[in-house]
Amino acid sequence: MGIVKHGEGEVTTKPQVGILNLPPELFLLIFEFMPLDYPTAIELQAVCRTFYHMTHVETCCTRDDKIAHMVHAEQTFQRHQRANGGKWACFKCFRLLPRQDFGKRQISSRRDKGQVDARRRFCVPRGIHRHHYGPGQIVELAGKNDWGSPE
Repeated sequence: MGIVKHGEGEVTTKPQVGILNLPPELFLLIFEFMPLDYPTAIELQAVCRTFYHMTHVETCCTRDDKIAHMVHAEQTFQRHQRANGGKWACFKCFRLLPRQDFGKRQISSRRDKGQVDARRRFCVPRGIHRHHYGPGQIVELAGKNDWGSPE
């Protein structure tokens, strides 16, 4: 409610009018008519907390949509290129992460950027979570030598 002052001692309240005051059902109806691909759904979630909770990326986007977006981001956006330290796509958690978050075998040869098996790449935390790495298994991290220093 907004406060409007008229004169000496006169104060009335005026209801706030805005797009977020619309009922959630109306937003859901509007979203049904929007072509929500993966990048659009992410952008819509970034608008505000209300839109974040109304947009369900898991149900409106297929895995192939997510993979295509990640490949495009990894290969196209300058901030994800190797010259700037680089970011690598994890195709299990769908995040762009620094090189040291991957095992060496995940970002070399066939799983390198643009290669045949790049879409099978996963980060170390996701590999542990999905049991790709077993208990006690030693994983050589990319970007680190034996002493933990950057290569």
